[in-house]
Amino acid sequence: MRFGLLTATFVLAASAVQAQESSGGDFSLGGGISTLGATLEPSLRLGDRWALRAPFGAGSIGLDDKSNGQDYSGDLDARGIGLLGDYYPFAGSGFRLSAGVFLTDYSADLTSDGVEFGGVVSDVTAQVRQRQNLMPALAVGYGGAVGRNGLISVTAGGLFGDGFDVTARESTGLVPQEDVDAEIEDIRGDLGDLDIIPYLQLSVGFRF
Repeated sequence: MRFGLLTATFVLAASAVQAQESSGGDFSLGGGISTLGATLEPSLRLGDRWALRAPFGAGSIGLDDKSNGQDYSGDLDARGIGLLGDYYPFAGSGFRLSAGVFLTDYSADLTSDGVEFGGVVSDVTAQVRQRQNLMPALAVGYGGAVGRNGLISVTAGGLFGDGFDVTARESTGLVPQEDVDAEIEDIRGDLGDLDIIPYLQLSVGFRF
């Protein structure tokens, strides 16, 4: 529900941004790829020094990890929407410093087949879920013109969260839960302490 409301807000904001053109705003729309997946990025340039961007992305990638010598694999699903304020410290340059906030949903189900627990062979699934969905963001990047109306946008930074919760289940129902939890302890340790999620983005677009 929150993503539905945010998407509606995003569409309304984009319409409002387009309306700013008559008052001197410089609206653009880009598309590309980011660590959230396929990404759309409307932006509004506010003079030589400032801009606003609202990237929205969604996608899925393969993820592999290891715990207690067992290989775990699955898909990492990601989606999110952000609002970034850009500051261009050098007039006429595309270099920028950015700060803002993202609402994201990262999740994964990682499975390992044929895990042995004291003679019981079972399949184990580790469920990975974000603890904190609303995260502040800091980044650096470049936003510049290509030709008369084209543009390119590059961003590299981080989303500051609170790591991931990792829970586990096994397929037979015969293994004590504490043994299952011990099996995925390495994954829990790796992802539980992942407080900064990298954010990388590359897009090209058109200035209206």
